[in-house]
Amino acid sequence: MDALQTYEVIKNYLLERKIASTSEEVNAIILNMEESWFEEILTEEDSDKLKDRRMERGGVGGNQRYNKPVSNTPNTFGKKKPKYDGMSAVEKVRASIEKKYGKGAIIDTKKKKN
Repeated sequence: MDALQTYEVIKNYLLERKIASTSEEVNAIILNMEESWFEEILTEEDSDKLKDRRMERGGVGGNQRYNKPVSNTPNTFGKKKPKYDGMSAVEKVRASIEKKYGKGAIIDTKKKKN
């Protein structure tokens, strides 16, 4: 950005935000302005330009690809599906112990009602 463009950006910034109301006031402010304020205004203007470009493309959702069908299912590519056979982990361990050692291998600690 050359000096004239920088001046115009800062001038528009000051006038839009009603920091200055005339070109003479803008010039006086620019002459006494610190370098950090120049940089702050220019970076804010750059981010505003990016937001404007996004809005021209259709807003926040402007980055969507419309040639691709919308899928409501989650992406499970490359993920292993959980193997579920109806038994919990405790039931599986209990079954394997009873198979190996017999029915009385596990003591039932639940209190029985009379």
